[in-house]
Amino acid sequence: MNKLNLLAGINNTQVTVVESGISLSFDLQECDWNARLAAERQYLINHEFQDDETIVEVCCGVGMLCLLTATKLRNTTVYAHDANPSCIKALQQASKKMPQIHATCGDPFEFLVDMGLEWEKLPNHVVLNDPNEAPSYLNALRWWRVSKKTGVIPTLHVYTSVPALIPRSAFLQSAIDLVAHNLLPEGNEPTPNRTDHLNRLKCNVRAREVSDKVACVSFKATAQLLRHVQGD
Repeated sequence: MNKLNLLAGINNTQVTVVESGISLSFDLQECDWNARLAAERQYLINHEFQDDETIVEVCCGVGMLCLLTATKLRNTTVYAHDANPSCIKALQQASKKMPQIHATCGDPFEFLVDMGLEWEKLPNHVVLNDPNEAPSYLNALRWWRVSKKTGVIPTLHVYTSVPALIPRSAFLQSAIDLVAHNLLPEGNEPTPNRTDHLNRLKCNVRAREVSDKVACVSFKATAQLLRHVQGD
């Protein structure tokens, strides 16, 4: 998190932001915020999530995506998790009248491992919202149980930082290869052009450009993928 330096005025970094009618208050000195991601949040709600689903956001920050999802979609259960207690406190304050939101604080990787081991069924969507670290959390899938009873095949949305030296023509493929490398490593460095490898496991992998530095890679955590990841 970037430390703010006061140049002039009152030393007060407490702010209230409003997005699509949702109000959220937090301390900018303790919590990150990026208003430019408003369109990305709307994209997930309008094009990825549906009513009657369970959504998990890991590295949720102050949780605006979670609040909007719970407000705009019917009968949706939202699990929000972040390592920053100040962010979770702000989200819990904003969601007091939203019992469908469950916000917890702790290590992201451990949360994902526990989810795979302990939850009765996996969620419909898992958003990994830390571009610098999210791909590394995919190793947690080694602990996800393969269940035939629930019929739920989670879709993961992994926000991924793409190195600046990557040419624009290879931007999205590079993001997919980085995700594949963390799921199914073939050496010390990402192997190029891994899309077909993932799709042979029925992952239906796809990528979108979010900014000039970040892509969102989405794929299904199929039984075939989980067994492959777990060495079966």
